[in-house]
Amino acid sequence: MDFTIVITPNDKYYNDFYREWASQKWIRRWQPYLAVFMILFWIVLRFIDTGNALGRLPYFFIAIGVYEFTKFFYSKRKWLKDRKKSGITGQDIVINFREEFIKIDGPFSHGALQWKGISNIIRTPNALFMIPENGASIFLPNSAFDSENQIDAVIKAQQTARQLH
Repeated sequence: MDFTIVITPNDKYYNDFYREWASQKWIRRWQPYLAVFMILFWIVLRFIDTGNALGRLPYFFIAIGVYEFTKFFYSKRKWLKDRKKSGITGQDIVINFREEFIKIDGPFSHGALQWKGISNIIRTPNALFMIPENGASIFLPNSAFDSENQIDAVIKAQQTARQLH
């Protein structure tokens, strides 16, 4: 194995990154539904509790619903804004996959990462997430690869290194 991909972070890249990342997180995937449920539950409690026997309890549910909606939309907006204003937006990141290691050349760093340093690879329908030991995510969209064979080679190299380690 010896092939290179080039990633240029831009608006589409960051939006795809966030969408794929959020689809892997249980709370992010269900957060808007939880918010709607809490708001609807508040409405139901308000209609059922005509004598105000529950006191302020129904307001707890509306507060959770509004909070979850706000958090869902604000966190996405903030995450995207932070990435877009970073110094790598619009600059090429060159990643060379070799049998022994992964060589990464970007605007802020040049280096090599051993395969055994990749603790996990998460495959989504549209991308790979390489998770180094430090827990950061390296987002690799399927469109950056020339073929499905390259994607399979990356996954196999990581699995082999973890088995030997």
